[in-house]
Amino acid sequence: AFFIFLGAGSEASAVATRMAGRGLQVSQMMVTQFQTIPVHATLAHAVDLLLAGEQREFPVIDNLGRTEGLLTRDNLILGLSRRGPQATVADAMTQSAPTVAPTLGFQEALERLRASGLPALPVVDAGGALVGLLTMDNITDLLLVRRAVG
Repeated sequence: AFFIFLGAGSEASAVATRMAGRGLQVSQMMVTQFQTIPVHATLAHAVDLLLAGEQREFPVIDNLGRTEGLLTRDNLILGLSRRGPQATVADAMTQSAPTVAPTLGFQEALERLRASGLPALPVVDAGGALVGLLTMDNITDLLLVRRAVG
């Protein structure tokens, strides 16, 4: 039921998903072990990060550690084909990607993620620090676990 709603959605599965996510906050759904990439890194470096693990979206940070955007796998491939491996992450990233707070509730977080059209959103605390990454895969995994344990 979760896959149906998260993909296209039906009324019954939307209700089931809302019920399963009731009371959850982003802090319970976010990925906390992830790589970031500096805004001035090369796309060649981004390729190294992509191929080194399972992560497909990388929060892009400036020299002070502030979130500047998001580099998705699609951004990376397009940037490589248009500008080459020596281009910078800044040339390929989604600038000013929306962020979410760790205290945001399940339903609003899901709506923001879907509305963004991005596969992930950076999670930023009240002080502006990057604390996580909200992904549809992680949301789905959490809902499946909650469903399995009742």
